[in-house]
Amino acid sequence: MNDKQLTGNVLENFFLNPEVPKKICTFQRGEYLFREGYPTDKIYYILQGKVKIGINNANGRSLLVCFLHRHSVLGEIEAFLDNTAFTTVQAVTSLECICISSKTLYDAALSDTELMLSITKILAYRSQYSIRNASLNILCTAEERVCSYIAETNIDGIFSENLSELCDMLGTSYRHLHRTLVRLCEMNILRKIAYGYEIVDSEELERISAGKYGAYGKYNF
Repeated sequence: MNDKQLTGNVLENFFLNPEVPKKICTFQRGEYLFREGYPTDKIYYILQGKVKIGINNANGRSLLVCFLHRHSVLGEIEAFLDNTAFTTVQAVTSLECICISSKTLYDAALSDTELMLSITKILAYRSQYSIRNASLNILCTAEERVCSYIAETNIDGIFSENLSELCDMLGTSYRHLHRTLVRLCEMNILRKIAYGYEIVDSEELERISAGKYGAYGKYNF
């Protein structure tokens, strides 16, 4: 399921409406769409690609919340509050998005009950899975969390992200993360290469991860 499946065509029709002022924005892997605590006045509707969403801890580290894919809306919470980003959103792949102003969505929703209901459904659903994913950070093993993260962020079977940053995102120590990666290599799920890790057994990786950080489960992007 994604935002389109959750709300029907209401949101997509709104973003594609030729009367709604908009522009197409693109982002490269690693670029930020939102940074927590910084002002924003934009709403994005993902056409292609994937983002990861994190929240900052008091110690400055970022904890992973979830991943979002195509047909997902970003910035809907900020549009109805104080336009300050509540999370940090970073591109996992190259992205293509429709971008509109927060005020455009806010004003339209005030006069369109169907659009407002769609946004309410998204907010309710995201509140539900945010609680679920927060519990996963506590209850799931490091192996499960690492496999889920690698399953979501690898590019063509290669995982090469910064491991120190990954420790923060998954709430684990560098030593524990290293032990987990060594174990996954010993299980022939991963293979260490010069610039990261290559996925050897994608089916076993998916089985262990079970899409734990996916907001809506698995679907193509």
